[in-house]
Amino acid sequence: MDKYIKHTFHYYTDGDIILQVKVTNFLVHKTILSLASEFFKDLFAYATPSSDKIIKVIEDSSKESSIPILEIIDEEPDSIENILSFIYPNTILYVDWNNVDNLLRLSDKFIIRKLLNSCEVFLQEHFTEKVLGSFILAEKYLLPTIFKESSKLIIDDIIEYECDEDFKLILKRTQERLVHSHHIYYLELVKFNKHARCDWNDLHADFANKIRTFPIPKPSFTRKKAFELYKLPNREYIKNFKQYLGSFEKLINAPANTDYYYPFIELV
Repeated sequence: MDKYIKHTFHYYTDGDIILQVKVTNFLVHKTILSLASEFFKDLFAYATPSSDKIIKVIEDSSKESSIPILEIIDEEPDSIENILSFIYPNTILYVDWNNVDNLLRLSDKFIIRKLLNSCEVFLQEHFTEKVLGSFILAEKYLLPTIFKESSKLIIDDIIEYECDEDFKLILKRTQERLVHSHHIYYLELVKFNKHARCDWNDLHADFANKIRTFPIPKPSFTRKKAFELYKLPNREYIKNFKQYLGSFEKLINAPANTDYYYPFIELV
C-alpha cells in the first residue's frame, strides 16, 4: 500500500476498515459508518461485502495487516473527507452554498439521513438567496418544504425566472406547473375584478387602478393591496378572494406581521 497516501486526520490507528479513494486511504470505524449511513450499515451486515458500482472489495496484497479495504468508486477524496468530517464527532463540517449540492448527492448515494437533514435546514434558512437553485435541488432530492417555499417566489416573479438559463434545469412538467399556476392567477384575477366591481363600487376603482398595470402585478402585490383596501374584510370577501385566486401563504421564514403572501405548488 506504499503508493497510497494516508489521509491527514481521518486515519485512526484503532480503525477497522480502510476506505480507498483513488490514492487516498481513510482508516475508519465500521461502527461509526454504520450508525451514520444506512448504506454502510447494510454493507457491513454481510460477512463478505459484494462489489458493486459504488464499492469494490480489495484483497490486501501487501499482507501488512488484516484490515479489509473497500475502494469507493467514482468519488473524490474531498467528498469522502466531507462525509467523514460530518459524521465523526472530532471534526466539523459546515453546510454552505459551495458544498450543499454535493452533500445532498452524497447523502442520497450513501443514505446519510442526518446529512440530508442538515442540508435541508441550510436551504430552509437561505433559499431566498438562491431561489431557483434551491428549487432545483428540492425537486431533485425530494425536499417538500424547500420545493414549496421557493415555488412561491418563482411563481410570484415567473417572467424573470423563465428567462434564467437555469430554469431549463427544472423538469419540464414542473416548469409547466409553475407557469400554469401564474396563468391561472391572471385569469382568475380578471374574474375577481369583475366580482369586486359588482359588490364594492366605491373601493373597486382604487383597487383596480393599483392592479391594472403592465406587466401583470405580482400575486403577492395583488393580495397585499386587496387586503389593504379592505381593512376589515368580511367572510364573504375572503371567501371570494380564495375562490378566485386560490390559497396564498407567507414564506416560512417571514416575519409574523408580514403583508406578503404567495401562491405555490407542492411536490408530488
